Order: sequence, then C-alpha cells, then structure tokens
Amino acid sequence: MTLEAGSADAALMPGMACTVSFVPYSKPEAVAVPSKFIHDDADKHFVEVVGKSGQTERREITPGHDNGEQTEILAGLSVGDLVLTERPAKTAQGPQPTKAEKEKGAIIP
Repeated sequence: MTLEAGSADAALMPGMACTVSFVPYSKPEAVAVPSKFIHDDADKHFVEVVGKSGQTERREITPGHDNGEQTEILAGLSVGDLVLTERPAKTAQGPQPTKAEKEKGAIIP
C-alpha cells in the first residue's frame, strides 16, 4: 500500500504516529432502501411503490451496493417515491394497497 501526503511530506518525521480509517464505499447522494423491501422474481429485482393515482405498481429496480441492511438503488426509484414495506394484497382490479399498507410505506428521503 502506498500513502501520499502531498505537501505535508516535509512535516512527516520518523516515529510519528497516526490513526487511519478506511471507508470502502461512500456515496452520500445515493438512493437506498432497506434490503427487505426488495423482492426478486427470476433474474429481476423490484419494489412495490404507490403511484400518483394511489395504485400500487411493481417497479423494476437495479440494485447496487448492499451493506446487509440497506441497498443502493442505481435505477428505478427517485427521491420522494413511496415504497411499500410488504407486497400488497391482490384484488380483482389487481394489487391495491390497503390503508394500513399505505401507512407502512416508506418515503425515500
């Protein structure tokens, strides 16, 4: 491993000590959801979102890095989307979120 100190090279002396923290991945502007909200179907990944009309829609996503609790979403979601925490119950008109399911939703910050 190589460390470059830049212009501070001249101030470094043998015997000095420091503490180093490594951050393997950081992307503050990333859209992420709890990993348990993501469902798999064959080779595709999706989440259930509440659309503008109040209808639930299944939205295909492209997942990125996963730390075990949160998964980065590379494509398919935007900030402000309401993601359901569970799959909605199916009705004759297709999947419709119940009031409780809408309340369980998570708005992507």
